[in-house]
Amino acid sequence: MFGDQFKSYLFSSENPKKWELFKAFNDSAKPVADAGFIYTDDAVKNEIAACNNVVQEFNPSIQVGAIDPKVNIPKYLTKLDAAGMQKIVSDVNTQYAAWKKLKK
Repeated sequence: MFGDQFKSYLFSSENPKKWELFKAFNDSAKPVADAGFIYTDDAVKNEIAACNNVVQEFNPSIQVGAIDPKVNIPKYLTKLDAAGMQKIVSDVNTQYAAWKKLKK
């Protein structure tokens, strides 16, 4: 909407120093410690595909409340585990730990 929000007009109800304060807020932000970590999914591509199939099976019905969550969430989680979700999580954690060790 705005090419540069710092040049946008203020409403009469807004603090006249709004953009100065906003810039000071932005300038005080600290970088995310984990910025730069890039996960490579080569070792678990099949598991990711299988988990995506499970997600496509359950998510639409869960999100709109078309199925009983008490019954179907446990089924969902069981199918995700069977599809290899824990292998994916383990692979991400292994790569992250190795990256973090190199970063120190």
